[in-house]
Amino acid sequence: MFIRRLALLWLISTAAYGQQKPITGDWVVELDFLGSKMYNRAELVEENGSLSGVFMGQQIVGRRTGNVIAFAPNAGSGKVEARVVGEEIRGTNLLSNGSADRQPLTLPFVATRVPKRPSRSPVTHAFKPVSFYRSYSALNPPALHLAPGDTVRTETVDNGGSDSRNFRRTAGGDPQTGPFYVDSVMPGDVLVVHILS
Repeated sequence: MFIRRLALLWLISTAAYGQQKPITGDWVVELDFLGSKMYNRAELVEENGSLSGVFMGQQIVGRRTGNVIAFAPNAGSGKVEARVVGEEIRGTNLLSNGSADRQPLTLPFVATRVPKRPSRSPVTHAFKPVSFYRSYSALNPPALHLAPGDTVRTETVDNGGSDSRNFRRTAGGDPQTGPFYVDSVMPGDVLVVHILS
């Protein structure tokens, strides 16, 4: 039932600045469920006003009339209102709690297009680190941008901060090499890393 409700995140959409933006494509939906972020993918196809697609493994169908998009409702689904803002679809999903004495849940969401993967062949990067971080943080700038399938040839330091020549390069405490940014990866994706040697 919850999956069906989430699928209706796509019920109504209006285009920004009076222009219709095509919605065909692969989308990632970030849903705020009472302060917890949930990520799901949606694949939409539009042909002559008819809409179809897959959301969380569920088939969805609907219709587009002008700027308004309506998907066929499922039993027990909530009310969804959304609009296109730049390259995003923003809105709320109002879900009933199934009981007259409970308030409905208002769940805001943002949908963004999944970026295209780089079209080049995988490459090998020779990376010599010059700085090391001792904490995981979004504030640490990427040391290198990678594409899916790339290989990195690099070195690291031990947990005391010394390199393979026993030269102290940084403070101890499990310093990290990187971080590496993988282009086109979206929240909710699984990152697979193969250690070659």
